[in-house]
Amino acid sequence: MLTRKCPSCGVERQYKSQVYFNRVVTTNGVCHSCSKKVRPYNRVAEGVEQQALTLFQTGCNDREVSKQLGLSKSTVAGVRRRLGLSPRGRVLFKLQIENGKAVCKSCGSSRFESEFVSRPIKAGMQQSPICKFCEYERTNQRLSGSIEAYMKHKVSTLKSSAKRAGLPFDLTAAYLIRLFEHQARKCFYTGQELKTERGKGLVLNSLSVDKIVPEAGYTRENVVLCTYKANVVKNCLSLEEIKEWLPGWYQQIEKRRESQCWLTI
Repeated sequence: MLTRKCPSCGVERQYKSQVYFNRVVTTNGVCHSCSKKVRPYNRVAEGVEQQALTLFQTGCNDREVSKQLGLSKSTVAGVRRRLGLSPRGRVLFKLQIENGKAVCKSCGSSRFESEFVSRPIKAGMQQSPICKFCEYERTNQRLSGSIEAYMKHKVSTLKSSAKRAGLPFDLTAAYLIRLFEHQARKCFYTGQELKTERGKGLVLNSLSVDKIVPEAGYTRENVVLCTYKANVVKNCLSLEEIKEWLPGWYQQIEKRRESQCWLTI
């Protein structure tokens, strides 16, 4: 049985594994009880963190650093997080917080820390130097400037909605673009021009995807493009109700069913 005195508490500890014993001696690690009190990973010898930093900056990953320093991967990962590095050694951006606020790199406004975007990465959460308001404007500009990006975002939103409601879904961004052109960029029900701009508040003639039969889901034979206003008016009306209250719209639906245009779009 191998024994060693813990450098933190001074208690003699016994080790059954020769490999684990050699690792603890090499790293001057503390015992299991002390490691729980101090932090979730063992202490490392002086200078090891600097060696790890040098290796990370050369592009080494956790596994390569653990082999070169003789440490476990979990210990190396803990050292890396403590140094504020990503898995490939890139320095993570840290907001300069003063009195609970930081300055946005885009607009220059002083905002609370909670008003900045945080993105999940392998090393944890990384905060962006751009505030949420500027990120929102950038997203709106990106989506408004490209019909492909706009439709991809629309499909992603509808897919999540269909999944929550348990409805069938088979739409793609490419199909919605073709349908948009097939309808001559106009509302299926009213003939108004469809707008694909974002960030200007509630626009009544903005593009919306309508389910002809609400419970049939977002399938190619069951969706048309219409204005937001027309979608609100139709809402969850059944075909019988549309036939009685909105006969013009019902005729449009019947013509579409007869032509089966979704098969050729």
